[in-house]
Amino acid sequence: YISFCSGIEAATVAWHPLGWTPLAFCEIDRFPSKVLAARYPGVPNLGDFTAVDWSQWAGKADICVGGPPCQAFSRLRFINPLAGLKHGNLIPEYERVISAAQPAWFLMENVEAAPTPMVPGYIVKDQIVRDIWVGGVTDRKRRFSFGTPHGRELIIEWFALHCEPEHSALASGGGRPVPVVLERDGKGGHRSKKSVLRNYGYQSRGVLAEHIRKQGLPIGFLEEAPFTVSGKVAVIGNGVPLPMGRAVAKAVKRALDL
Repeated sequence: YISFCSGIEAATVAWHPLGWTPLAFCEIDRFPSKVLAARYPGVPNLGDFTAVDWSQWAGKADICVGGPPCQAFSRLRFINPLAGLKHGNLIPEYERVISAAQPAWFLMENVEAAPTPMVPGYIVKDQIVRDIWVGGVTDRKRRFSFGTPHGRELIIEWFALHCEPEHSALASGGGRPVPVVLERDGKGGHRSKKSVLRNYGYQSRGVLAEHIRKQGLPIGFLEEAPFTVSGKVAVIGNGVPLPMGRAVAKAVKRALDL
């Protein structure tokens, strides 16, 4: 498989037990790129996935997988009109790249409000997954768009019983109970309520340990990485929780009779 917007490759952690192997990563941020280089020295990091000549990779991958930046479609856009400005909407680029790389199938992860990717030659089926529904501990919810030539669906194994979910591990590091709170700005509009949006996330390594636990990662994950605590918290919080990744990977395997 080829991974776009790879981060620290939570997908590979989830998929490795199934015997799937990465052909290439695409990551531009410095910290995650160092992790990829250290942990997967034989796998090339192609950098910006929008700048690669994907015709050279056409038909080489069984799957292309990735999650383009979600800020433009997340709840953050309601309190910050500039959310997503850095990257913009990269889903059209994702569609173009899939069309050029021509994998047997593809998987895109994003927030629920993001547009569903549409690529000629593929029928796309969406599936909403919440971490707590598949054995995780948080309320993180994501939409997975599964594209195949024949329109196969992801059949997820749901947990019948689960406890009340904990708040998601956030890339910003905060343990905020309410992610979006607005108050009147005195000018007829609204602004974010700063007392709620304060970030307490980088004050101790305890928050890092909590992020690792909430994401279902092994104890000591990234311990060897030469990052600050805030850097580790950010890259871990940006990833898909491991129970969610494993549940989706198993659903893909069943859908394709692998």
